[in-house]
Amino acid sequence: MIISIKDAWPEYAVERHERYVTELLTDESKKAGAWGGRYLGDFVARNRRAISVGSVSEITDCIADFQAVMAGKSEAVAERVRRRVEGVLNYSSFCKKRPEGWDAYALCKEFKYDMCPYCQQSLAITVFRDGIGAFRPTLDHFYPKYRFPFLGLSLYNLVPSCQSCNSSLKGAKDFFDVKHLHPYESKEAIFFGLDIDKYLESRAKGEKSWILSVLGSGDLAASKSISTFAIKERYEMLESLVDRFVASTYLRFSINEEKYKCLISSAEFQLELDELIGFSPSAYKNEFLGRMKLDLYELIRGKFERLLAGAGGYV
Repeated sequence: MIISIKDAWPEYAVERHERYVTELLTDESKKAGAWGGRYLGDFVARNRRAISVGSVSEITDCIADFQAVMAGKSEAVAERVRRRVEGVLNYSSFCKKRPEGWDAYALCKEFKYDMCPYCQQSLAITVFRDGIGAFRPTLDHFYPKYRFPFLGLSLYNLVPSCQSCNSSLKGAKDFFDVKHLHPYESKEAIFFGLDIDKYLESRAKGEKSWILSVLGSGDLAASKSISTFAIKERYEMLESLVDRFVASTYLRFSINEEKYKCLISSAEFQLELDELIGFSPSAYKNEFLGRMKLDLYELIRGKFERLLAGAGGYV
């Protein structure tokens, strides 16, 4: 994950999703022979919130409880449990387009962000036509539903993401056994860097001898995320975009405010300059390559602040 999306869902969406999942659980509990056994029914009763809209920590507690419940049970029993739970918490049914009611399209429409949190290269937007969902981002089950079927509809186990990250790159990888950054829980821990002096020298010579670096915070989960989602390889392919952004940002900080004070008021000057480069640092999470742009923006700003401090003013 590149960006944290802890605040991804508005209160309305959380409440609506909880109501949807709770109704499914309640309907099953009222049936004769509910859940196929008391042990599973008791497990569901203990973990209703985690199964619907529980936090990541509640979800991991739920997983631990499930593992304890299933300890010593045969593969045949585990398969029956999986089928029973999937039949109730039916993700395929949730994904069907409906003109009314709650479904994956209605949920994704409420997502606060526009970009895939794993790569920030692809859109994660939802479009409706004539009241019916036309397209939406895929929903990655952070912890796999084939192993933990009770998390098939758990809100904070569903990560709106692009097809490349969800299917092509992550695929069947199990993020429970191999820890990765969690968009709903982890701090942002993948950063981008560039040797600005080397960049300027190579650009002046008409060469390309600079390298965009992708750095993990030292956390193994960050390194795994960089590898799984091919962040280095995918960002290396965007060198022309990186080049233009760095060049325009360098020019943005090169502008002498005194020279343009007759055109732009001091109060608005910095915001106006940000508009010139088409980047808003405060809204980086909704920007294409926003985290990378923010890191390079701050790197260049820091360089100019040091220059100005040494010169006692504008250079």
